[in-house]
Amino acid sequence: MHALFVVVQHDDEEQALQTLHREVIPQVQQSPGFSRGTWFGNSRTGNSLVLFDTEEHARQAAPPVGTVMPGAVVVSCDIYPVLGEA
Repeated sequence: MHALFVVVQHDDEEQALQTLHREVIPQVQQSPGFSRGTWFGNSRTGNSLVLFDTEEHARQAAPPVGTVMPGAVVVSCDIYPVLGEA
């Protein structure tokens, strides 16, 4: 299992939330190897933690840093092996 951790900065929170729910989440759910995901943030920053069955699948789903979406831009994207869960 591998975790994809993405951070975005948004300048329009409402638009970023619409994009998240209408485009990002449905698209990620259809990604090969998707297990589950959580999206969280505040008025300036959004974060996602999405679990995939393999590192390869996590890499395939990873957006490039600098990707611009309506209301937001990807500022970091990292992949980590999952070491434990509760």
